[in-house]
Amino acid sequence: MAKSAKGKSKQKSQNRITRITAGDKAAKPKKPSILATAKELAGRTQAEKSSTKTAKTSAKTKTAASKPKNSKSRRNPLSAITGYFRGAWQEIKQVRWPDRRSTWGMVGALIVFTAALFLVIILLDYGFAWLFKLIMGTK
Repeated sequence: MAKSAKGKSKQKSQNRITRITAGDKAAKPKKPSILATAKELAGRTQAEKSSTKTAKTSAKTKTAASKPKNSKSRRNPLSAITGYFRGAWQEIKQVRWPDRRSTWGMVGALIVFTAALFLVIILLDYGFAWLFKLIMGTK
């Protein structure tokens, strides 16, 4: 049983997808500071920089040459539209929808906020109208 738990933890650590939900309290991965990145770049020699540039350009040319242009998708706008809706459907399936109690809580907060803003606007309107009448000298 201990071996199977180890195997599962190794599989989880090899998984590169990290899903974060509102309930997760895991520590955020630290980003390298700008200073550390600058020191790392300063430590490189000129030869390393040029070799990485040539490697990047050769990789770009290889990927550009290996990908044939798909002219069929450009000719058919319907496939682009269906692809969009398929992608949207996949994203909707990943949404974590709130339960009924939290939905009503958010609706209640929205109604209270809207009523408070309504009162503020009405009071400002009456105040400016009164001030305008006072300045103009009309009653």
